[in-house]
Amino acid sequence: MVLDNYKNIINEIVIYKDKEKDPEKKKSWEAFELNTRRLDRTIEIQNRIKLLYKQNRFIECICFISQFAEFKLKELIKLYVDLSLLLNKKIKIGENWQEKPLGTLTNTAKKLLTDDNLMKRLKDFNNLRIKSIHKIFDVNYQIAEVEEEINQYLKTNDYYENIINPIQRYSTIITKEIFDYKTNLEPVPEESKIIVSNLLREMEKIDPLLKNQELKKQIKL
Repeated sequence: MVLDNYKNIINEIVIYKDKEKDPEKKKSWEAFELNTRRLDRTIEIQNRIKLLYKQNRFIECICFISQFAEFKLKELIKLYVDLSLLLNKKIKIGENWQEKPLGTLTNTAKKLLTDDNLMKRLKDFNNLRIKSIHKIFDVNYQIAEVEEEINQYLKTNDYYENIINPIQRYSTIITKEIFDYKTNLEPVPEESKIIVSNLLREMEKIDPLLKNQELKKQIKL
């Protein structure tokens, strides 16, 4: 992924959002813009974690990744709720889910997606996180031992490609579904449809897996 590519897409979205006079249609552009800005920020956070890893600050890495995954799951759940409301679908995700930790958020996401591989990776990562944090305060373990365990995990598991990116793809797919649903309720000019199509094509160039139709089938709607 190239940061400048997303910045260019964001600039295009802002131009057309600012041109839109209809308040409801403007909201659709704003949602599209927000999701793309989060993609942009995702890359910045990823670069920060890479820096921590290079500095051998493995405990900080695991804490940063944990918060990263929690944020992405909350973003996904919120988008799913928004789409289900538009479609008049009833879902049960529990109360105060925004305040729940990674393990509970993973269980919630399991109700929304059929992606067993992603759920297993999230569970494995969360188990490592819990174990590592507990060991930090256990005098039977050296901090260096904990860091080495985290290091071994990060060496053999690309957390970004295995966890963060898949969650982001589902969020992007749902954002598109929300946009399409709203524009179908009140048709937009053909020019706007072409603009959105071109923007999505650019995003697919950056992340080709967004074109995978099987991903959409993994969303329980």
